[in-house]
Amino acid sequence: MFKKMFALASVTALTGLVASVAAAGCSSTTSVSGEEGGTPVTEAGTDAKKPVEAGPEEEAGPATCPTTTEITAAEIEMSFKWVSPGGAQNVCNQTNIDDLTALFTKGMGSAKYTDIKTTLGTACAACAFTKQTATKWGLFLEDAAGKTIFDNSHAACEAILENDACGKADAEFYVCLDSACADCADQTATDACYSKAAKGACKSVTQAGVAACTIDPAPCDSTTKILAIVCGGGLDGGLDASK
Repeated sequence: MFKKMFALASVTALTGLVASVAAAGCSSTTSVSGEEGGTPVTEAGTDAKKPVEAGPEEEAGPATCPTTTEITAAEIEMSFKWVSPGGAQNVCNQTNIDDLTALFTKGMGSAKYTDIKTTLGTACAACAFTKQTATKWGLFLEDAAGKTIFDNSHAACEAILENDACGKADAEFYVCLDSACADCADQTATDACYSKAAKGACKSVTQAGVAACTIDPAPCDSTTKILAIVCGGGLDGGLDASK
């Protein structure tokens, strides 16, 4: 069921090696995808998948897209152990934020993970990109080979602005959606699947996210804003990511 556990949750095509200006959990302008070379995502990121109170059930469509079998937080946690960012770091500066903004502008809202890592420089990138085995998780998780495997940006941001319970619930929400929609035929079907899964197979996980996260998600609605918060000293760190 969790074969796409680390499939990089995102609103648009999360099937590449690209990130976008947006981040996980917001409206839709730039997000991040995850393999070494692929399809751009958008700047708005994941707010399109932000937990919202489940409404009336929609017709599920193909039985496996989304799955009709309930996915619980307990099941997710058997395979996915979320790790807290452990508080904001202060290693990225305004130049890093401006350079990342320029990179997304050049790519019309998208950028490859490898280019993001290079653009941020050693110190800033070390906060943004962390290994899956790290004791503190940053925005993007990498496997042992250095491949980006999971977009933890929105979860990390919400954990810092609210608490770890919110960050964990947020991450598990995205994992649940990707798991429920793992057998969809293509990206179009997957995109359509997310809202159905939130009200169906992932209903309890969605409700847990709604209960755990009560803050305004706006500060975490783009990759650059999230970077400024998680790696630039927090919400009051003085960095301007609004350009």
